[in-house]
Amino acid sequence: MDEATANVDPKTDELIQNTIRGNFSECTVLTIAHRINTIMDSDRVLVMEKGTVAEFDHPHVLLGDPHGLFHKLVMETGKEVAENLKKIAEQNYNKFNRTQYSEMDH
Repeated sequence: MDEATANVDPKTDELIQNTIRGNFSECTVLTIAHRINTIMDSDRVLVMEKGTVAEFDHPHVLLGDPHGLFHKLVMETGKEVAENLKKIAEQNYNKFNRTQYSEMDH
């Protein structure tokens, strides 16, 4: 599905991503992203550099390293878009941690 979604407009991409998230919420989904906003609410992001793993963590955690590759990619989107992407990552991180803790209680 990677190439099938690479050239669609942002509105259609959002519809596809929401459908995937809704129908596969209990599954492991590997996403090769052409648009960085596609992965900002992922549980983990793997950043590759020259064929090796450079970074691997939650997007919000990766954004906390101002020298990191993921941070650099997000900042290249421009100040306004980067701020929005950071908010998405932070909201998902907080939601992810709340879910993890509540599951530990049961």
